[in-house]
Formats: sequence, C-alpha cells, structure tokens
Amino acid sequence: MFILMIAFYLQEHYEPYETEALNDLEKKSIICAAITIYCGLYFLTDSIDNTGKLAFFLIIVIVNLYFLITWGLGLFFSFAEKGARTQPIFFRKWCKCWPEIWRSADRVLRK
Repeated sequence: MFILMIAFYLQEHYEPYETEALNDLEKKSIICAAITIYCGLYFLTDSIDNTGKLAFFLIIVIVNLYFLITWGLGLFFSFAEKGARTQPIFFRKWCKCWPEIWRSADRVLRK
C-alpha cells in the first residue's frame, strides 16, 4: 500500500504522460489497485462471514469494471486527441460532431 501511495504522489506531482486523459487514467489505475488490494486482504481473511466476503468481492468487481470502462474511453479519447494533432485535415473533416477534437485539429491547421 505504501508503494501505491508513493506512486500516486509521483503521478500527481509530475504527470509524466503527454495528455491529460492518460495522466488521469494512471491516477485512477493506482486508486483501483489500492482498493483491489485492500478489499482483497479482507476478502481472504476468515474473520468475516460469506455476506461480508460477497460485499468485498462486489466492491472489487465494480471498481475494476469502472476502471476498465474508463480505460477504454480514456484510451480512445487520447488516441483521438493525438490523431487530431497529427492528421488534422482528416479529423477536422470526420469529427464535426466532436467539438473538442475538431477544435484541436483546427488549431493545428491554423499554425
């Protein structure tokens, strides 16, 4: 747990990734790992009954599903943002319904 706290602090302080979406995704992954480990420790003990184990299991599953969905969306948005910077004409033409990406591509074209 101490290593996860250090990792979260370093991620929060330095934000080493290129996009904000990837930095946020890394923070969420560290939080997800911490919750999974913490709940997993209680899940493996014999001091709680089956109802408590089921509750901790559900917390683990829900947190990991949330992270998996967030990871998929974050990865998609990150690639779209990077694509708008590298292929602005394509993204300006095809992403008119997505104003943030369209504006990002438009900024690159105006430079």
